[in-house]
Amino acid sequence: MPQRRKCPPDQLWKVNLACIHQSVFAPYSVELTHFIDGTQRTSRVMEIRWQSEGSGTVPLFVAQIACVALRRVDRRFQYCPDESRFVTLVEAPIKFLIRSGATDVSKAFSTLPKSRFFVWVDTSYSTQQCDAGSGDDLGGDLLKGSYELIPDAEFKQNLSDPNWLCNQSRKWTAKYRDALEQFVFDSTADSYGKVMRGEKAYRFFVRDGTLTAARGKFVKSAIGLSKSFNMMFLDPPKQRRVVQLADYHRTPVFKFERDARGLEPDEVESEEAPRITSPQKHTMLSWYVRIRRRDPAMPYWGLLRVEIHPSLLPSNGSADRWSENDSRIVSALSAAVIAEANPTSHPDARWHNLIYPIRLCESYARSRMIPHDTVKYLFTWGGASHE
Repeated sequence: MPQRRKCPPDQLWKVNLACIHQSVFAPYSVELTHFIDGTQRTSRVMEIRWQSEGSGTVPLFVAQIACVALRRVDRRFQYCPDESRFVTLVEAPIKFLIRSGATDVSKAFSTLPKSRFFVWVDTSYSTQQCDAGSGDDLGGDLLKGSYELIPDAEFKQNLSDPNWLCNQSRKWTAKYRDALEQFVFDSTADSYGKVMRGEKAYRFFVRDGTLTAARGKFVKSAIGLSKSFNMMFLDPPKQRRVVQLADYHRTPVFKFERDARGLEPDEVESEEAPRITSPQKHTMLSWYVRIRRRDPAMPYWGLLRVEIHPSLLPSNGSADRWSENDSRIVSALSAAVIAEANPTSHPDARWHNLIYPIRLCESYARSRMIPHDTVKYLFTWGGASHE
């Protein structure tokens, strides 16, 4: 639209916004230089006795977490060893085990291979931080803060639910993975984030997933690519325009607010417990882009949602100051995302909306993980039995 003229939103959403022709984004250019993705694998390896009488047992879980960073150098991808991290968590309610069981676990933990970075996680504690002095400091390199021990009566009562300890382990794994990814984000931003923005040429990090306020300085040099459509950000008429989006087109940019803990299901610690919101609010810009040819039978085929912080655009996300330059940068960014869809990410069930560099991150991370059967052989000692 001509500059200094406001367009009604309903009219704007009827405009087809193609984004692969250079004429729609020249003279701006966008380069996606770094790609970051995290993955995890959890194995339930054995049962450990937790009381001296009876046959009551609790499960021991081994969770492997990886966060991989790749960078593009001269049209080739290089692994970033200084920024990537691989951690193996050993999870069990150690405070509630009988003395012999706790001793066996401690001895076995000390004999684990030194070539792997193992971290002990005591799931006897609540995952929510409490005020300093009212709980125990678990220490560790990432899980800092004070946490309260689950009361003995509550622990025994919750054991009647066979899935309770599984959920407790899952919450601790999600918490540690979030902290590990944040460490990688900060490290990448410190190493490469100083040259992310130029006058006409823009360089961005790419994160597989959404961006939250907790990401700090990483958000000021990155975009997020979401493949999840559980959260609807638009009203039904506009959402219908999204699923009808043509090949290699994008939607107009819309704005929304998010608290520091995020809005989407993959950012919530527990589906059963109510989500704890943060008073810290921040504004994000987002739009949808179709990176594959549209399939009428599958409306979300080849569809991605892009997130970006307003400070990365000249208008800072203000509709009153939005200019043609902002639209050109957004189109250039969309074209760069579409270009990353080739080669395709086969074999993967999500190949239609999975860009190739993120696929490389996932493949490398999984190649470094220990298979489930091997994990069970690593954790075999007296006082414990396999399922």
